Amino acid sequence: MCPGIADDIVVSGYKSDFSDHDENLHAVLQRAHKTGLRFNLDKCRFRCTQIPFFGHIIGVEGLQPDPRKIDSILSMDPSTSLADLQTFLGMV
Repeated sequence: MCPGIADDIVVSGYKSDFSDHDENLHAVLQRAHKTGLRFNLDKCRFRCTQIPFFGHIIGVEGLQPDPRKIDSILSMDPSTSLADLQTFLGMV
């Protein structure tokens, strides 16, 4: 799984042999070269099949809830305080 989307560039393709993805990636890299855009290569990930995005997973299967978020919600201790309720509602 790749890191979450923040100010990232996501390149996608639809063919199963990645040829569509590779063509799109090549076009992005050419444009970056022409404009002088530089990438942090320590954070670059290629051919990811899933990307976490604000509590969801975007992938081949479409948009799905992130299982880690579901687990954290289910494992929360029940509380009667207003602050805990507000935290829970903000998370869900």
